[in-house]
Amino acid sequence: PGERMVLGRNPRYHGRFGGNANRVELFHDAAATWSTGLALYEGDDLDVLRLTRFPPEERDRARQRHAVELVSYQIPGMYYIGLNPTLPPFDDLRVRQAFALGINREHLPRMTTHSGLQYYTGGFVPLGVPGHSPGIALPYDPDQARWLLAEAAYPGGAGFPIVRALAFDVSRPVLEPLVDLWREALGIQVDPEVVDIQTFNDRLERDMPHLHATGWLPHYPDPNTFLHVAVSRLTRRWRNEAYEDLVERAGRCPDHAERMRLYGQADRMLVEEAIVVPLGSGREYQLLKPWVGRYPLSPFRWSFWSDVVIEPH
Repeated sequence: PGERMVLGRNPRYHGRFGGNANRVELFHDAAATWSTGLALYEGDDLDVLRLTRFPPEERDRARQRHAVELVSYQIPGMYYIGLNPTLPPFDDLRVRQAFALGINREHLPRMTTHSGLQYYTGGFVPLGVPGHSPGIALPYDPDQARWLLAEAAYPGGAGFPIVRALAFDVSRPVLEPLVDLWREALGIQVDPEVVDIQTFNDRLERDMPHLHATGWLPHYPDPNTFLHVAVSRLTRRWRNEAYEDLVERAGRCPDHAERMRLYGQADRMLVEEAIVVPLGSGREYQLLKPWVGRYPLSPFRWSFWSDVVIEPH
């Protein structure tokens, strides 16, 4: 308990499968730190090792040392910045838009080279999911951002309170470069706090800060999981009847093209309201031993144990 899960093949299963593994041992992340996991893999005690939870520098080092055994794919999720529209001064649309307009995505890949992030200029529905809308993100426009702040009575950032920002280990590389960009573009100090994932989720429920950096992985390949399921976490702080009507109509629409059009309108509205600032997606990196003859991978499913093939070694 708390260390590993052991799975055994069911001898009474009569469905089709193409693998030969009779036993699978899954190590719990909390029981095996990244260094323990790497030691087990390099000692041939692990066949597969996910690098997602590795510190960025250590992930790069492991990728280089085991380049022949590396596999990766783009995750159709979305890293984003969530803004709290009930907490002043972010209850002012101009302030939220200013923060979105102060993000220079062209600088972000250079600042976060270890995170494997691919930045988009689209909406909240990411590349790889039906309904992705390229080019609808609020553009980098520091002049417009400063003008909006002045209109909101914060010229040059003067008088703006210190912004509380929250991240956890995986989203930390997303937030940290933005702190510098906002200081340079807006003259505003953002105070980031990095906590563990459980504390992060608890804080979002009971004490949501001004902004937070997080991500959303789709439960299924459809805009609904982003524009309804993910956004519903924010609806007790943000209500927009026009947005909710679009999402509800899309959910009931039997025509695929019309459904995607409605979701596209909702996505654009979400971006323009700057409730979330979509940034981009990361990559999943795994190491596979040479004797793993087949190991199916999918962005929407983590495991295909019945089809894994382990070659003699």
